[in-house]
Amino acid sequence: MRSLPQGRRKSWLVLVLLASFLCRILHRPKLSDRRGPCHVCTAVPTPSATTLSHRFRCIRRKPALKEGRSDAPVELPLDAKSSWSYNRETSFMECMHNLAYEALARKDLPDWQRLEWAAVLVFSAVPVAELPPWFLEEHNISRRDVGVDLLSLDGNVAVQCKHYTGKIPHAQIRRFLRVARWIFNTTEQVLLTSPTSALTNGTWDLLDKTGTSCQTISGEQIETMIALGQFLSERRLLESSIAATESPPLRPCQISCLEACKEGARIIEMACGSGKTSVMQELARKAKRSEE
Repeated sequence: MRSLPQGRRKSWLVLVLLASFLCRILHRPKLSDRRGPCHVCTAVPTPSATTLSHRFRCIRRKPALKEGRSDAPVELPLDAKSSWSYNRETSFMECMHNLAYEALARKDLPDWQRLEWAAVLVFSAVPVAELPPWFLEEHNISRRDVGVDLLSLDGNVAVQCKHYTGKIPHAQIRRFLRVARWIFNTTEQVLLTSPTSALTNGTWDLLDKTGTSCQTISGEQIETMIALGQFLSERRLLESSIAATESPPLRPCQISCLEACKEGARIIEMACGSGKTSVMQELARKAKRSEE
């Protein structure tokens, strides 16, 4: 090939490389003759699939992960899902009850907001503006005011609060029932009014026809809720102070250190995090008792 011109030499090199490439393709064994699945997509090949064609089909797929790993989301058992959901809702409602007691204790709170926070305690429902993000995602709704004031976390109860001095417009009640039944898909609708509010005859007929309950909360009942909230707050403060004064039980290494000090040891050497502060507190407590 050295005697060939420069242009022909390049042509011969290209032909030789192309021929060797074709020979490798034609004489390679089929993928079905190999043991195990494909190293790219972990799929078991068909008897007629060749290595090259199978690799071309798999090159657009995501490479297989290592053995024992998976990019699929972890599916929890049904009992674990229900337990986790129950704890999540219980914790959230406990926070909402505490927030409702705190809101009702405010003197500058408007009457219509006081009625809504009282409904939180009566029906264990959440104001639409305070709904958690996971509830909005599960039910595909937003926090916009569309005619419903409160919703229960199970999505079955809708509450509308009305604080009027006089008659409540019938159109507002009709809108509440439509939104609660056809948008939020609730099975129970409750209308909560103040003692100064009144309903028209058409509203009463609509409530009877749809099976909607109408309840009234008086100012005395709200004052009782405020007193109960203050009592619960004081009890929580007392329980937290008692828990803060109680010292945890001593560890075996701390007990050994105290016994050594009792026998006459005056130098304490303990590892970091082993509880030197608790040992010193116990020594000070015992010294105070001996002086008394």
